Amino acid sequence: MARYADIARCLGLPGTTDSDLVSALMDAVSKLMATVGIPPTFKELGMPEDKFLAVVKTSAEAAMGDPCTTMNPRQPTVEELVDVYRAAYYGK
Repeated sequence: MARYADIARCLGLPGTTDSDLVSALMDAVSKLMATVGIPPTFKELGMPEDKFLAVVKTSAEAAMGDPCTTMNPRQPTVEELVDVYRAAYYGK
């Protein structure tokens, strides 16, 4: 969380705590996405739910083998990656 708070500070976003700063950063990214026309979820992008559900676990398993995933400071599990994909699809 501290890294994201640092980014918010560098951008001059409001907040006094790390939590406030991260919230401000999330709001700024959401506003930027809306301004440039990027849908906030894969679902709103038009990906059919049945196709998403058919590939979500395979995609998470493939991500486990990606060198970028192995460089994370904390190794996720396949189920955690599935949760990330679900959040990206449903917007949670």
